[in-house]
Amino acid sequence: MKNKQVILVVLILLLCCTIKNYAQQERLAEASERISKTNEIIKEKDYKWKAALTSMSLLTQEEFKKRCGIISDTTFNPLEQKKIQEKIK
Repeated sequence: MKNKQVILVVLILLLCCTIKNYAQQERLAEASERISKTNEIIKEKDYKWKAALTSMSLLTQEEFKKRCGIISDTTFNPLEQKKIQEKIK
């Protein structure tokens, strides 16, 4: 009976590690795509720098927002910003 419990715990831990690894691989692929597109724009505009993979580029959107101090999605929405400004006036 104890062996079955140990095996079950090990299997659960392996499953958790696999899921976490898959999520990290997915974030890495998304970040690589964003960086590639960013580098294309940089090249088109003849800027003298290159975007690269960093710890910030691997954050989820929610983690990125927290790191940057962004409170809500309205920050990026000009229409919402305008409504808020009109309420303040």
